[in-house]
Amino acid sequence: MINLHLRSIYKGLKKELKKLISKEKEKAWRGLLEELDDDVWGKGYQIITRKLKTTPKISLTKEEMLTQVEKLFPKHAPTTPENIDTKQENFINFTRQELKMVADNIKLKKSPGPDGIPPVVAREFCKIYPEIMLEVCNGCMREGTFPETWKTAKMCLIEKPKKNKNDSNTYRPICLISTLGKILEAMIKQRLESEIENKKLLNENQFGFRKKRSTLDALSAVLAIVDENNRVSYGHRGLVAMVTIDIQNAFNSAPWRQINATLKEKEISVHIRKIVQSYLYDRYITVEKNRIQVTSGVPQGSVLGPTLWNLFYNRVLEHPLPNTTLIAYADDLAIIVSAKTKDKLREIAQTAVSRMARELEGMQLKIAPQKTEIVLLSGRRKVIEMDLTVGNTLITSKKSIKYMGINLDKDTRMREHVNIIYNKVTDLVNVLARIQPNIGGPQFQRRKCLANAALSVILYASPIWERVLKFNTYHNKLEQLNRRIALRVVSGYRTAPTAAILAIAKIPPIALQIKERKRVYERNGLNRKILREQTLDSWNEEWNNYNGWAKTFIKDVKLWTKKEWTNTNYFLTQALTGHGVFGTYLERIGKQQDAECWYCACREDSPEHTIFICPEWDGLRLETENKIKGKITKENISELLTNNRKYGTL
Repeated sequence: MINLHLRSIYKGLKKELKKLISKEKEKAWRGLLEELDDDVWGKGYQIITRKLKTTPKISLTKEEMLTQVEKLFPKHAPTTPENIDTKQENFINFTRQELKMVADNIKLKKSPGPDGIPPVVAREFCKIYPEIMLEVCNGCMREGTFPETWKTAKMCLIEKPKKNKNDSNTYRPICLISTLGKILEAMIKQRLESEIENKKLLNENQFGFRKKRSTLDALSAVLAIVDENNRVSYGHRGLVAMVTIDIQNAFNSAPWRQINATLKEKEISVHIRKIVQSYLYDRYITVEKNRIQVTSGVPQGSVLGPTLWNLFYNRVLEHPLPNTTLIAYADDLAIIVSAKTKDKLREIAQTAVSRMARELEGMQLKIAPQKTEIVLLSGRRKVIEMDLTVGNTLITSKKSIKYMGINLDKDTRMREHVNIIYNKVTDLVNVLARIQPNIGGPQFQRRKCLANAALSVILYASPIWERVLKFNTYHNKLEQLNRRIALRVVSGYRTAPTAAILAIAKIPPIALQIKERKRVYERNGLNRKILREQTLDSWNEEWNNYNGWAKTFIKDVKLWTKKEWTNTNYFLTQALTGHGVFGTYLERIGKQQDAECWYCACREDSPEHTIFICPEWDGLRLETENKIKGKITKENISELLTNNRKYGTL
């Protein structure tokens, strides 16, 4: 009996504990939602997107760590530095202006190197004592010596995400370098890049690590070849294929001897050549208190490394085969081949890949066959696949491949890319909805930040895949995503009209956003503000054809969008859309048998009745009219709402 009594007490206490836990969880979650107004990317966002950082587990032993270092930093035969005579050339000292440009561009959130000097301290030092820093930099350049203490980097291994769960672990080495050393690197880089651009030493088809060039330019270059091929009639069209080549451990494998030889061959000034030679030799990394000498590669995390890589890697782009175009972005290489027949296409592609493998081998670089991919970008329907041999590996073409962040498919219609983006953003919107409830949660401006995060995923490289908009199916898919994003911004009913929801959320239709991105990319000599005005003008033209209830409040969508202050919420959105707790709406969706007003004898409780007529709200109406010193009518409500001073009161 006692046991039964105790068990009963235990069950009661357990039930009570569960209730308390649920209450505390709900309270904590509400607290996280309230914090989003102070920090929209805070814990609430991190929890639901699974980005809350925890202390990483140390999964490698000391021996395993050193084994990884041996793999990542291949040993090259030691070489004797060349004796470079700098007396034949006058060195022009670095200026305060050059130092200021470098100091202003220091990234303050970067981790310090082995000396522990934070970037903010290094920047302030350059501003307070520019003469000292200039004396150091100029002295190093005149002597052609890069300080030894700045050539030692602290190495951190970051585990790369697995594409398949059965893949073995792979790591990316990040070298933490002295910030003061980075300042000297940046000073050298400015001079080196100036020479490279003035002498036009880099191939036009290298798009990585270069000013005013981006992944979009690399993609445009690929599509330009395909579009040129597609200009002829379908029956006379040739075939175009793209082979993407991945290089194993590229940046860490670049031989110093060849980098220095390239600088000499390109006739780079002797002072830069000498200090770069010093910069590359006798480099060390520290790993778990071990000091290991490095004999090759451009340091990942360095300032000067990417520029040196471009000069060294330029060699692969200099001698393309006929009917072949080489396009590089950093170490990513795409080979575009064209031919009239499948056999000829395969022959040209195989020759190009084999030649590239030999060229890279001469540069002490290796192709990763398992990461090499082929896609047919243009051709007749009967040609559906082809294959190539890379080393001993047979590579078969795919229906689509990912290149520079977008999925290229046959005929470059971009349909596969939109399908992938649709699924990805749908998942993201579902996740973000958890921190954007209809009642409570972040306010309008914070919701707009979250919306922009989702839209940025959709709009990445949109100037390239904009052509997909001509297919209604894919245009509608994108607009559906746009609508779902806007619904969370304004906390609207799912039945609310898309045009109204987008207007209230200040989010233009997706087609207009994409066209604006395209105009920004093409520039046409116009700045972003002018291009945004063009988008708003186009949107306003579309809005003028809309005759829904929201038009009562938003006569001019351009004025509404440019209005400085907005705090639309669940209740205001109901009033603006007409989809909410109104008799006419509730009757239409079957939640109420009639449309009668709950508060007066009116038989039709429409949005207009509730907002402008119902006597239940006369007191509130009168109070508001006294505050704004004017009458509220259906005719002037739009003007009042676009007035920043009166909007808050309304």
